[in-house]
Order: sequence, then C-alpha cells, then structure tokens
Amino acid sequence: MKKPTTSLQEVLFELITEGKCSINQFFYLAGFRTRISELKGKYDLRLNSSEKGFGVNKHDNKYTFPIHRLLPEHRNKAINLYNTLQS
Repeated sequence: MKKPTTSLQEVLFELITEGKCSINQFFYLAGFRTRISELKGKYDLRLNSSEKGFGVNKHDNKYTFPIHRLLPEHRNKAINLYNTLQS
C-alpha cells in the first residue's frame, strides 16, 4: 500500500495495519475525531470503539479515551476504501 497523503488516509492506514488506533497516537491531528466520524458515517466502516485507554496529563489528572478497532470482517472493505482514496 502507498504512503498516506491525507489525515483520513493516515487514520485508515493505521486501522488497516495495526487493527486499532486512538487519539493518543494522533495527538498532533486536531481533526482525529472528525476522521473517525467520517469513516463510520460517510464511508460506513464498522469500528468497535467500546474499549477504553487510560492516561495521565501534565497536571497528573487521569483521563480515558476510546480505542477504535477495525472489525476483522471489514478489513477488506477498509483496504478497498484506502486504495480508492489513493487514486
């Protein structure tokens, strides 16, 4: 697969290659939650977002965040979408 050239492709690439992603991996991407919403809504990609990750911020406050997992049965659909977005 070619290297991602947009933020949507970058998030989708991570889901395809690693099977999951979270805002902790994409802290630099201001539109991360929007990209996840696009994949779910606009492109009808099924993600399981029920698992929670945990972290501690610079003020030592604990926080949780969703971990988005690509369902195995939707992996081929995700790859086809990625290839379509590349062209």
